[in-house]
Amino acid sequence: MKLAIEDVYKSFDPPTASHRRFVLRGVTLQAAQGEFISLLGHSGCGKSTLLNLIAGYIRPDRGQILIDGMRVDGPGADRGVVFQEYALFPWYTVHENIAFGPRVRGVPAGAAREMTQRYIALVGLTGFEHVYPDALSGGMKQRVGIARALANEPIVLLMDEPFGALDALTREAMRQELLRIWLQVRPTVVFVTHSIAEAVALSDRIAVMSLRGTLEGIMPVELPRPRDPHTPQFLGHVKTLEQMLTLNGTSSHARDPVAYRGE
Repeated sequence: MKLAIEDVYKSFDPPTASHRRFVLRGVTLQAAQGEFISLLGHSGCGKSTLLNLIAGYIRPDRGQILIDGMRVDGPGADRGVVFQEYALFPWYTVHENIAFGPRVRGVPAGAAREMTQRYIALVGLTGFEHVYPDALSGGMKQRVGIARALANEPIVLLMDEPFGALDALTREAMRQELLRIWLQVRPTVVFVTHSIAEAVALSDRIAVMSLRGTLEGIMPVELPRPRDPHTPQFLGHVKTLEQMLTLNGTSSHARDPVAYRGE
């Protein structure tokens, strides 16, 4: 599997506007099967827009996005999405939320039940199958969101700041859970974050985006997992990324001391 983003431009201004403002400009990026890539940048740099383009929710003005050589023209089961705001069905139980995708895809009932239970176990929610979302903590809701996305068995898992609404301790725990789950299932992951430490802790490569909507650089992270945020190697990656972000637009995200401690 190969995800290819080729010279993508995106504007939300009308095509007839005299001066169109492009949120994304000439973005080109590739991801291999099983690779974990983070999109890192300041608020407003186009990270979430690029994720929505990959998901097929919106279309580029120029360029194209390909999965295994097939152009993305709309949403599809080959891509799973995990949102920051959970986006669970409140009238469905944990089991019913996770089973929704397989049911819509027409998976036979017995196979769908087995698949759903497997992903419930994978995210550590065995025993909570019949609980409704409003009775769950934020971290547990996000586990349901991850399991629901994975239950479609996507080629690419898209995650839009999935831990942004969680407190610091829960966020760190969920980061470790995501790493454990990814190492077991190994989908290709495109992960949006503005946390430097989060990107370094999780990624194989980090794509740094500028406020101009361009891809300014890609940094490989060749550190063994799990990664200790206090090692010189980890802190060296943090410093390099901080410098890249500062060069491409000063923001509190670039210098936020929380980002050094891994929240």
